[in-house]
Amino acid sequence: MTDIIDEIEASHQEAKTNLILNKLIKTIGIVALIAIIITIAVNWYIERKKDKIYEIASQMNNILRKINTPGANNKDLIRDLENLDNSDNSYGALSNFYLAAVNKTYGNLSKMAYFYDKVVANEEYNDIIRQYAAINSINVKLQNK
Repeated sequence: MTDIIDEIEASHQEAKTNLILNKLIKTIGIVALIAIIITIAVNWYIERKKDKIYEIASQMNNILRKINTPGANNKDLIRDLENLDNSDNSYGALSNFYLAAVNKTYGNLSKMAYFYDKVVANEEYNDIIRQYAAINSINVKLQNK
C-alpha cells in the first residue's frame, strides 16, 4: 500500500516538475522571440541611418565636384550645399566648413563666422570639430573686427 502511495506522490511530483518546465520553456521562448525582434528592428534602424549618411555623402561629393567648374551655376550649388549643412553627422559639419571657405573667397567674413558658429552650436558634432570651428570663428571675428 505504501508503494502505491509513493508511486502516486512520485507521479504527482513529476507532473508538477513538467508543468514548471513547460512554463519555463515558454517564458524562455517568448524572451528569445522578443530579443530577435528587437535585434531585427535595431539592425533595420542602423541600416537606414547608414543609407542616409551615404546619400548625404554622395550629394556632397556631386556638389563639390561641380563647384568652380566652367559653366557651373555656383549659386545653385552653394544653395544645395546649404541644404546639407543642417544634418547632424560629420557631413553637416563638413558642409559648413566648405560654406565658410566659399564665403571667404567672396570676402564675406561675417557669413564665414556664421557657418563656423553653426558648427559650434550643434552639440551632435564631435567636440574636437566644434573646438576647431570655435577657433576659426574667433579668428574670423577678430579679422572682421
